[in-house]
Amino acid sequence: MAFMATQRAINAETFVAEVVTLKFWVLGDATIMRADHAMPGDRRPPYHATRLWVKRDGRWQMAISQQTTIQP
Repeated sequence: MAFMATQRAINAETFVAEVVTLKFWVLGDATIMRADHAMPGDRRPPYHATRLWVKRDGRWQMAISQQTTIQP
């Protein structure tokens, strides 16, 4: 939270990657997401994002997040 407050205080520019493809697998109280992202203006090479959520106490919480650059 402190980092975000600092970024806001200096009016830092934030970039959000476009989701090119997206798939979900729901397995009971666990969900796996696999997505390919592309950053506008090629600020970063395209990448795969894999995330795992688990349902705890009635809420979905991200347990693991991994990003891997897509090699040409």
